Amino acid sequence: MGQEMILFDENNNEVKCNIVATWKNNDVKYVAYTDGSFSNGKKQLFVSKVISENEKMKIYDIQDDNEWKYVNDYLENHFYNEVEDYE
Repeated sequence: MGQEMILFDENNNEVKCNIVATWKNNDVKYVAYTDGSFSNGKKQLFVSKVISENEKMKIYDIQDDNEWKYVNDYLENHFYNEVEDYE
């Protein structure tokens, strides 16, 4: 997608990330992104839920195994070309 977003790590350091994909399922928004780090020779891909709180967008980890299965299936079916080079 070519868009960037800024996240903050546990030490409140700014981390620039590239957005790979965004989508919505029912009322839940998702974002797939990378910070450019590598694992097993491939860029790492992260996926989070996006929730609007107090006029700010916040991301949250996906905790549920069924939701992870949905996310993996969705990425493979809709964004395969964008995510095939990611770990």
